[in-house]
Amino acid sequence: MSEAVDVAHRLGRPVAGRTRAIIILFVLRWVRDVIWKNAENSDYLKECKLRFGEDLTNEEKASRALLWPYVQKAHNEGKKAYFIGSKAYIDGREIVPEKMDTT
Repeated sequence: MSEAVDVAHRLGRPVAGRTRAIIILFVLRWVRDVIWKNAENSDYLKECKLRFGEDLTNEEKASRALLWPYVQKAHNEGKKAYFIGSKAYIDGREIVPEKMDTT
């Protein structure tokens, strides 16, 4: 693992009762992808209430905030909806807000 991780450190100051986030910079993308994929079904992470998340730029966060209502609606309708970076997909197709039906 020491050959696959460049840097790992905690974020922010310690606060009583809260766990600080940790940033991990992987040297190899494929290692990150394998770890990310295995984390989805990890009993250990579930038991310890740990999760992996992406460190997004402000632009990516704004884009996701704009697309979130569409993703949430798709989830409620039983469709497969997810984000990759700042882009959202519903049933495998990228969604673009101005082309979506808002009714």
